[in-house]
Amino acid sequence: MKALEWIEERLCHPGCLRLYCGGLAVQAYGGTRPLNDIDLFVPAAHFAPLVDDLHHYIRKPARR
Repeated sequence: MKALEWIEERLCHPGCLRLYCGGLAVQAYGGTRPLNDIDLFVPAAHFAPLVDDLHHYIRKPARR
């Protein structure tokens, strides 16, 4: 869950809803699925600002 804490510390966008899915969500519910990446969905209005803020940490293209 360190990954979730790390992301939340960097998301400085008040009111931005977000949805975690994939391996991170499975781990949050107690699963043991390996975590290879983090799948995060945000509203379109917050997409560009978040990508701008986190672009140094994004390894694959962020898609809308």
